[in-house]
Amino acid sequence: MSFIWKIIFAVAVVLTVHCMDERHDPVMRQAIRPVQRASDSFPKKDEYQMKVMMVMGTIYCNGERAAGVQPFFQDPYSPDHPAVYTRTDKIGFYRLETTNKFDRESEVWFTIRHQCPMPNVTPAAHCNTPFYWTEIPIDYPDKNSHVTFNFDLADKGNYTRAYCLY
Repeated sequence: MSFIWKIIFAVAVVLTVHCMDERHDPVMRQAIRPVQRASDSFPKKDEYQMKVMMVMGTIYCNGERAAGVQPFFQDPYSPDHPAVYTRTDKIGFYRLETTNKFDRESEVWFTIRHQCPMPNVTPAAHCNTPFYWTEIPIDYPDKNSHVTFNFDLADKGNYTRAYCLY
């Protein structure tokens, strides 16, 4: 009797494995099929090469290095949302690189969320915990480039807007 159960169990395992194989499913077979090129010739290097801009530097807050600040590039298709972001390390250093989302843009909005006290920008009167957005437009280059951008947030009052957490 136990021999019959062993055979039934082995057949069940084999059938289960056979049915779970995605390659036998016609829908999955189309998805697994490799993509075929429409053209036999490769595009020229200039046509498919993505231009990259790297921005790096140190952020200061009233002369002190700003640790934990969040600089980012705004998404060109939905403003105020980060497309590429990072956080400064304990000495205020950051590094950002653009992605292919920015290929057709003429400028990139370099934005920093922070709580560095801004003497020229006052939040609402009822604000217990203010935070600030400093937005700086940077011209997007036609080719790969590297920009070093060191600055103090307190000097960027003209580019800053205030918000309230509470």
